[in-house]
Amino acid sequence: MNFIKKHIIALFLAITLTIVTHAESNFKVYLAKDILWQDATGHSPKGTKIAILEGDPSKLGPYIVRVKFPANTRVEPHFHPSMECATVLSGVLFVGLGDKFDEKKAVALPAGSFSYMKPYTHHYGFTREETIIQLQGVGPWKLISVISVKPSFLKNQLDKAY
Repeated sequence: MNFIKKHIIALFLAITLTIVTHAESNFKVYLAKDILWQDATGHSPKGTKIAILEGDPSKLGPYIVRVKFPANTRVEPHFHPSMECATVLSGVLFVGLGDKFDEKKAVALPAGSFSYMKPYTHHYGFTREETIIQLQGVGPWKLISVISVKPSFLKNQLDKAY
């Protein structure tokens, strides 16, 4: 093989490796067995676990997290100042709207279901079995208890959101 052919082949291999390396840095795979679950903090019910798959929900920018609720979890009425998209991956998540927890008014979201909530939508939830959901949105993500907020604050925030 002559000198020019060797250099062309070397250049081709270098470019190919660079493209593959760049593509791999932009592609992440999370096998279920490798997902790192941690204890959820803040207003999360006891026993709730969270796995951050992408981004940082506490900062400005997109995020994807999974939340694992144990059986018989109750999430009191709350809202988020940003939109929230939820997909139920396993189990059944029951979700209701409003300022008061009422199991009878909740809708059952079985595995495969998807929900979207606009900012400041008051809602609550519960499980009867272990349930895993995936949340995605644009941070910062916050959970604000309806009980802890003054009515005038809510009116001002709702006026801004809509």
